[in-house]
Amino acid sequence: MKAQFGLLIKTLAWTSMGLVILVSPNYAQTQEQNLATCKGSGNLVSIVKKTDEITIRAVNQKDNITWLNTAAQTESSDTGINYSNIRGEQTVNLFIPCSNQEFCEITIGDQPTELGQLITENMTETIICGTITYRERIALPPGAVIQVKLLDVSRQDVAAVEIASQTITTTGEQVPIAFALIYDPAQIQEQSTYVVRAEIYLDEQLSFTTTQMYPVLTKGHGNQVNLILNKVASSPQQLSGSKWLLEDLAGTGVVDNVQTTIEFGVDNRLGGNGGCNRYFTGYQLDGSNFTVGLIGSTQMICPPAVMNQEQKFFQALEKASNLRIEGPYLFIDIEGSDLPLKFTRLD
Repeated sequence: MKAQFGLLIKTLAWTSMGLVILVSPNYAQTQEQNLATCKGSGNLVSIVKKTDEITIRAVNQKDNITWLNTAAQTESSDTGINYSNIRGEQTVNLFIPCSNQEFCEITIGDQPTELGQLITENMTETIICGTITYRERIALPPGAVIQVKLLDVSRQDVAAVEIASQTITTTGEQVPIAFALIYDPAQIQEQSTYVVRAEIYLDEQLSFTTTQMYPVLTKGHGNQVNLILNKVASSPQQLSGSKWLLEDLAGTGVVDNVQTTIEFGVDNRLGGNGGCNRYFTGYQLDGSNFTVGLIGSTQMICPPAVMNQEQKFFQALEKASNLRIEGPYLFIDIEGSDLPLKFTRLD
């Protein structure tokens, strides 16, 4: 009887605290957001977000007792994302796969894994999984920074819109390196186009980047993607005296039989043929950072399609931000565009 009375007092005290929280003016700031709930054979494990902290919570379904409620850490793989507790007597892992987000796995200590059902009506975020690699036989030093982004590139006349991102700082890992982007499905529109882009920075310098589109989610594409990055390798010595032909204007192609070129001269001079007019300007190259000055040109008149492409080319070139040479190709990244200018080498 005394034990029952003690339990009642604890329950009443907990209820009173709950009432105080509900009327607190700071309640909205501490409200929890349920990210995922996995219903296993014996336990119900949830991932909740409170301000910027991710919490893992385990409830024994038999007696409805919450026996774990602590901060969680996340670990990405090419097949899904794993949440585990930072504190607690037993290690609790919740794995949510990319390939089938109806199911989930709960592992508690050394007990057999519980195959569970992911309660999707409670999901406010979902996942894109994949790996990042490159072909060069170069080891990544500890401290390399990898940035992965999910971008909306539906409109070519505006900057790509960032939907989700992940930053990975290596501690000795080598490619392929797994990533997992957690995004809000409410931001995804079926008629829109989404891509995943990645970059690797060494000593704060861009060293590897994606140079092609990796579409996901809509228009028949899934939520798993493996990215192959290309090395950023450029220097003034490689550029001086070289001449390049434009093959692609930031994803819009080029007009047939129109020769748009870029030529690198001495003393950081830049020029070429815009397709109709000769142009001239200057440039600065610091590592991979590439900037172009205001462009001057001759004033010839050509067919409208050629003039339109030339104007877009000049506008894009004046917004240049990065440059890289990859074999026979030269890529110039454009500020506000997810896709670069692409050239092939002529001289």
